Parts: sequence; structure tokens; C-alpha cells
Amino acid sequence: GFYLIGGQSAVNTLAPEENRSLISGLYALSFGLGIGFGPMAGAALFSFEPQWAFYACAFILWLGIPLVMFGLPSETSKRVVPLERGQVRKMRVPLHAVFSYGVAESILMSLFPIVMVDRGLTVTEMSLAFSIFVLGGMISTLPITRLADMYGQERSLATCAAVGALGSLVMTWTDSLAVT
Repeated sequence: GFYLIGGQSAVNTLAPEENRSLISGLYALSFGLGIGFGPMAGAALFSFEPQWAFYACAFILWLGIPLVMFGLPSETSKRVVPLERGQVRKMRVPLHAVFSYGVAESILMSLFPIVMVDRGLTVTEMSLAFSIFVLGGMISTLPITRLADMYGQERSLATCAAVGALGSLVMTWTDSLAVT
């Protein structure tokens, strides 16, 4: 959770304005590929030797320390401005979206694996399910944002939340890997 906020904040705050969009896009692509590829690589390591999946994860996390210590600029071009009272009210829709994403992410990372294990899925099948989740998110981003431009952000956000809730319910009522 710290990384999601800190990493995105660092990218947008420290990137030069003339190529911020490119840097942000490369960051999002790398992040998405990592989340999509990670479960598959973890499953391969787990099937070889379960501890190796955790060793690899720990090693990758430790690689971040020198990158942060020596790779980030020491000064930013933007100054931090504290929130004023009315700003939170203006941020209502974005705050709901972030909260909804946080709930979905928490469900995906904590409850979804337990349900899959209880249904007898293998580690390979579980990693495939996670990768398909990421692929679906990458494919649906542009159409959903286009619909938000056409029909409004709040209506689109409510529709996405309803579809997500319905999808979660359907997953609990079936044993099919395709639906899960």
C-alpha cells in the first residue's frame, strides 16, 4: 500500500514536466507487466521449490532500497501544499474510486487465493487467474475511460462497482475455473 501511493507520487512529482506522460506510461506498463508476469514466475518457482518463490520476492524488494537511496533526485520541482477544507469535498469521486480500488485489491490479494485453494485449484491455475485479472484490467482501461467521458465519471464508477460486486457474488456461487 505504501508503495502504490509513494511510487505513483514519486513518478508524478519527480518526473520533468516535458516527458511526465511518457514516464508515467512506462511506469504503468512496467507495473502492469510485473503484476501480470509475477504470479506466473512465482508459480514456476513455487512448483520447483516453494521457498524459492519467497526468496525471489524478497530479493526483488531488497533491490528497491539502493534504487530509492541513490536513484531518486533529492529535490523536487513542486512544493507540497496542505489541503484546504473545501478540497476534500471536490475530491469526492476520486476518493470513492480509490477506496473502491483498495477494497477490490484487498479482496483479490487476501480472500481470492483462499477461495481458490478451498476449491482445489493448483498454484499454476491460481497464477493464471491472477494474470487474467491483470490482462482484463489492461484491456478494459481505455473502453471504460471512454464510457466515463461519454456518460459521466460518477455513473461509470457506480456501474463498475456494481459489476465488480456482482462478479464477486457469482464467483462464490460456482466451482468453474472459467468463472472464477
